[in-house]
Amino acid sequence: MAMTWTVFEDKKDQISLFMEAAVECHRGLFEKLTDDEKPFFFHYWLKRLNRAECFLLQDETGPAALVTYPRVEDTHYERWRINSLAVRPGYAAELELPRDPAAETHFTTPAGGVSELAVKGAGIEPTQAAYVRMIAYVRMIAFALAIDGEMPSNDLNRPDQIPGGFRCAPLKSEQVPAVQELFSIKNRPNADPDDFYPRYYLPILTSFIGKTPRLNTGWCYCVMAEGCPDPIAAVYYSGWELPLTGTPCALVDDILVLPDYRGRGLASSLQAYAYQDLKRRGLRWVCGNIQVSNLSSKKQAEKCGRTPWTTDIHVSPLS
Repeated sequence: MAMTWTVFEDKKDQISLFMEAAVECHRGLFEKLTDDEKPFFFHYWLKRLNRAECFLLQDETGPAALVTYPRVEDTHYERWRINSLAVRPGYAAELELPRDPAAETHFTTPAGGVSELAVKGAGIEPTQAAYVRMIAYVRMIAFALAIDGEMPSNDLNRPDQIPGGFRCAPLKSEQVPAVQELFSIKNRPNADPDDFYPRYYLPILTSFIGKTPRLNTGWCYCVMAEGCPDPIAAVYYSGWELPLTGTPCALVDDILVLPDYRGRGLASSLQAYAYQDLKRRGLRWVCGNIQVSNLSSKKQAEKCGRTPWTTDIHVSPLS
């Protein structure tokens, strides 16, 4: 039996229904927000209602699935994309999308809350039995953490010198050239220079690092080693919003430890230090996108307390 999707056309009269559906289909994320953060959620979805084609699937109990397709594709591929897909917790039916993709299509979905097929292979246990009737795989996972609670304990959480000969501190103006060099492609032996990240994103990142001490474009933290004049590790965060909620957060744009210092837990320790400072500055959430194939980064994120928030799934027609 074909599914009938409601198209939000007369949006003025459909706002209430749309917002109810947004809450119900993203309830797992919505309930993690504080009362003071929930207005950001509603603002985010009102913007999406105005800027996207929106489709609602209903059954006898109410909203069952919500799919949105932005009218203008955003050019910032890794951060601002994309179509969204979510289903009501416990919804158990075969899910047919309102559009059959002519080619590969991308969706952001709540982690563990869209389809068994979508999350399979991402190391996330499915929580419901809705199925996408096409080939689907997970490409990326956003891991998030509320940093207003107790943070992971580590010796490097202290900004002063520690017995191991390392210390963490915010980026200083005179360290900018060294940190920009630290993040360069030469310290990424397995990176393909023609891939999206080194070709497009890395130049933007290094430019923002250069402006951070003067314009506060983001938050950058370094690890200094005894006897070494330049940072041997650094992490950069930029202002972002939690996917599918609009709640302000700090995005882990990149973190890198020089090869000679890897395997000592410095990346996790540096992030623990950064969480404390970001928390002091009034931020509550930290989030970062990780490729499914990047097992070391996933392990590091989990060690720092971050858990899956959303998944980026790719779907394509059944051949």
